[in-house]
Amino acid sequence: MWYRLNVFLPSLIILAALVLVGVVYIRIIKWRLKGKLNSIAWVQEHHRQISWTISFPLLYVFGPAIEELIFRAPLVVLFENISSGAWWGISISAILFALTHWWTQNYHAGWIMFSRERESNPSSDDFMAESTRIKKEHAKEIRNRRIYQMTMTIWLGFAAGYFAVKYQSVWLAVGIHVAWNLLMPLIVTIFIINVMLVGGALWQALLPLRRRFSSNAE
Repeated sequence: MWYRLNVFLPSLIILAALVLVGVVYIRIIKWRLKGKLNSIAWVQEHHRQISWTISFPLLYVFGPAIEELIFRAPLVVLFENISSGAWWGISISAILFALTHWWTQNYHAGWIMFSRERESNPSSDDFMAESTRIKKEHAKEIRNRRIYQMTMTIWLGFAAGYFAVKYQSVWLAVGIHVAWNLLMPLIVTIFIINVMLVGGALWQALLPLRRRFSSNAE
């Protein structure tokens, strides 16, 4: 194992350095913006700036780097190929990876923004106060979002773990993670639209049959 650790050590050091850069970067951003990020009105007004300077780097660079360093890098070091032991490792890694998203995906900033826009009298401009309120008032919806998030991320965990071990590359896992974050929202949207279209078509197709049964019942 020590030999394999030495083999992958350069990649692990680069990933760790990238994570460190991300931590420092976010701290600098928070320091420069001071308390502005806690104002929902300010965030709404500067949402594009926040997307480019915070959301995109976290979602497509620093987030995948730290999560692959924690969850997939150990798999690459421990397993030389796909085996029964590797599948156990991939499964455990994917489950733990999904569970972390139960806690970290607590409230989406965009959802809080949308929730305020739906209300005629928002109770507070304070982001944390609104988060607490939404947690209490929308507990069921938050739970459903968490379940959905875990369901999606566990498949990402299996895919990234499998290909990382199969091709012995933690960078492939990082690439899969970034591609997932980029494409999955679009894929889910297209899937929902198709389901709605197919459902509508089936409803229209079954309408004459429903009318026939209705007339026979009368």
